[in-house]
Amino acid sequence: MKDKTLEWFTKADFHGYEDKYVAIVGEKIVGSGIEPDAVFKKAKNGFPEQEVVLWKVPKKDMLVL
Repeated sequence: MKDKTLEWFTKADFHGYEDKYVAIVGEKIVGSGIEPDAVFKKAKNGFPEQEVVLWKVPKKDMLVL
């Protein structure tokens, strides 16, 4: 992840994406869903020349230590 993307990522609002995979390009969520392969493939097809970051948004009630 590039520094600019990481900075955006730490401040981004993922409300509404809980327990889903999100595909991120730069500073934008470009796709989401429950099947990681499908989310990544669709994002990569739409942005073939760019880095696609795939992340699973944790459940709202998940405790991260």
